[in-house]
Amino acid sequence: MTRRRRATLPAMLASAMVLVATACTDDADPPADAPPYADVPCPLEVSSLVVGEAVCGYLTVPENRAEPDRTIRLFVVRVPAPESAQDAEPIFVAGTDVADVPNIAGIAPMAQRTGREVIILDPRGLGHSEPALDCAEVRDLSAPALETATDDPVTRDAFLAAVAECHERLTEDGIDVSAYNLTEMAADAEDLRRALDIDTWNVATFGTASRISFEMLRSSPEHIRAVLMDSPEWPGVDPRAVAVTGTTDALADVLAACADDAACAAAYPTSVESVTEALEQFDRDPMTVVGGQPPNDGTVRFDAAMLLRVLRHALTGDSVGGLYLPEAVPSIVAAVLVGRTDALNELAGPLIGDDPYCTGYQPRCSLDGRTVSAADYTVLCHDIAPFADPAAPGRLAADRVGYATAFGRSPYLDLCASWPVGAAAGDIAEAVQSDVPVLAIVGAFNPYVRPDQAEDGLGGLRSLTLLIDPAGGHNVMPRTDCMLGIRQAWLDHPTQAVSTDCLQTIDPVWPLP
Repeated sequence: MTRRRRATLPAMLASAMVLVATACTDDADPPADAPPYADVPCPLEVSSLVVGEAVCGYLTVPENRAEPDRTIRLFVVRVPAPESAQDAEPIFVAGTDVADVPNIAGIAPMAQRTGREVIILDPRGLGHSEPALDCAEVRDLSAPALETATDDPVTRDAFLAAVAECHERLTEDGIDVSAYNLTEMAADAEDLRRALDIDTWNVATFGTASRISFEMLRSSPEHIRAVLMDSPEWPGVDPRAVAVTGTTDALADVLAACADDAACAAAYPTSVESVTEALEQFDRDPMTVVGGQPPNDGTVRFDAAMLLRVLRHALTGDSVGGLYLPEAVPSIVAAVLVGRTDALNELAGPLIGDDPYCTGYQPRCSLDGRTVSAADYTVLCHDIAPFADPAAPGRLAADRVGYATAFGRSPYLDLCASWPVGAAAGDIAEAVQSDVPVLAIVGAFNPYVRPDQAEDGLGGLRSLTLLIDPAGGHNVMPRTDCMLGIRQAWLDHPTQAVSTDCLQTIDPVWPLP
């Protein structure tokens, strides 16, 4: 049985915030070496989103544990379990893509659904955690990045210069940007577990943040009962190279699924060859369209690379617009082939104001869930790029229209020269070997994590249950009642086989005219 209580260590808080003492489940003092944690009133943007009780707090940790003089504060939200399930091991949500602010409203219901307390951490550098490492210099390039060609040298140079300027500003402010890495993030989670006096917990991560859960499995597996991974990336995979093969395979799969459905095939008689034709068409004759509504409208230049990036973004199911769903890909391809500018206008609208070079490069780009964060750059340049083949994206994309520009010459291939943070030590890029039960779910149409690669990529997890959502993109666990039911059954008994028969009932929902 897991012992839990709410720690209420004193702390000095800025802005005259008043500490709120919360009820304890026992009278024991915290471990003598536990990091300081204090409950605080939940900000309105949290309390207004959570139905029922929520407890917020700050955990103080060293910024760099190798040089622990400077400390930072990490924001925590705790959603209690139902009264009837107070003794169940809690679920710790370690992240929802590395640079995403956790979606509290979407995550909080997990407490009622699973019968377990849910503990949500704003990772270092994000959200309410302090400091928040937002690169405003980069965000200022939002409009130019949409208005010019994907490989426009002026815009790209400005982007890389802005990245370097952000690094310089943060460093001058005394921030060690190299410390916002996966090893420190995993250590933050362990410090939080100790501060809250939790013996064992379950861990949930989504997308790129699964890299944090892998480091937790590597460093402190004895305190982890089970791990839920939705659309996971694993150590050693370079997302810049996967962009080429993942997009190719995901497009082929969604178009093949449409061809196998009589109604979809009749409405959108498209194929992989149709995508190639559309890319070649936009390579010859790029189009500039207006998206959004005044005063928040803007222009988007659709060349072959931008069209490919938009198609990749639709495959994730980001839900920032009506066409940003995997099932919409056949209709997008059909529309652009016949020159329907209304479809382009609809695609352009959600991109206005988006972070530069997010669409097609990052899984989620909706304005309410993402920041241009130093943590994102540090994880790439400290934990991934030093162990990757820099020539792989160009080699995989060579001579392919759209691909060569978008991925073979991706701005992220040059970013680390503007973001010097050194390289991780040890085994950060090596496969994790673990006996902890893991449930991993991957969408059949996910262009970032391909189902046929997941089994090998997760091969070191010896107690792995791998499921494929037959109509999903990125972040598929909450998408259907089927997946929620499987999650619950597995979480109750993670070492036992669960029924997955309901997966056979999930079919794509094509947006037919």
